[in-house]
Amino acid sequence: MGDAGEPVARGRLTWQGIEAFRTGDERFYQALVLQHQPALRAYCGRYAQDRDDEADLVQATLVRAWERRANYSGRGTIDGWLLTVARTVVIGRWFRGNAPPAEGIAMRRTVST
Repeated sequence: MGDAGEPVARGRLTWQGIEAFRTGDERFYQALVLQHQPALRAYCGRYAQDRDDEADLVQATLVRAWERRANYSGRGTIDGWLLTVARTVVIGRWFRGNAPPAEGIAMRRTVST
């Protein structure tokens, strides 16, 4: 991978890849999901109450990313954008009152500081 016409070069989307993603190329999107799902699971797992909750957060992230794919400008990496989408999903869940237990939040704050 890395030829001028390929969608990904050196781990970053090329302009062809950005356009494939933004225009809804499902095969390209499936490849992105396979590539980035482990990082999304790791990120969402930090804020999930259990494995099912983690899977729900990852799925919500991927659905939102698909729905808002036209918003990806290509200025940053796709994995950074996907993690931003995941963070938004997690924060949205907290605002709806579905936050993890209080001790989990306190523990994460001490670990991340």
